[in-house]
Amino acid sequence: MREVSVGSIGERRAARRGTLKAAQKDAQVDVEILVGTTVLSVNAVGAKYTSDDRARGFARMLVERSQRAQAEAARQRV
Repeated sequence: MREVSVGSIGERRAARRGTLKAAQKDAQVDVEILVGTTVLSVNAVGAKYTSDDRARGFARMLVERSQRAQAEAARQRV
């Protein structure tokens, strides 16, 4: 699998693209992102879902939602 850039989202991130071993033809993208105390993991299969732009957009959406949830939880503890 080759690395894919998902931009500078989260504290740490890794994204890779390759083909699904079982089918040997379906594109696959795996994205892992650390956001605060949460590790987000995305696995997408199929050309429709695995373009770099879609992977970045989906990862960015998950990061933003995770950040909001963590901020809300922190506010409720105060």
